[in-house]
Amino acid sequence: MRHKYSTAEDCKCGGWTGRCAVCDFGLAICNTCKGAEAAMPADCPGRPMTEEERELVARGELEFTMGVWFLDGHPVFKDGKVFR
Repeated sequence: MRHKYSTAEDCKCGGWTGRCAVCDFGLAICNTCKGAEAAMPADCPGRPMTEEERELVARGELEFTMGVWFLDGHPVFKDGKVFR
């Protein structure tokens, strides 16, 4: 799934300019997964990430791509099945 990036039109700053990371500085934030810049996986998982997931993504330990979470390069399994 592709990320749905915040834009100046849907930014929650209310049009306040001068210090908005999205409107003034172009910060990439996904409206769906809430990932931003280094804490944004390759693909959007389709739901808000937990704080732990964001931290692991930012550290390069967790990735979401092709519909699968990968932890340290290995698919994440739950109950014997790939957790999606």
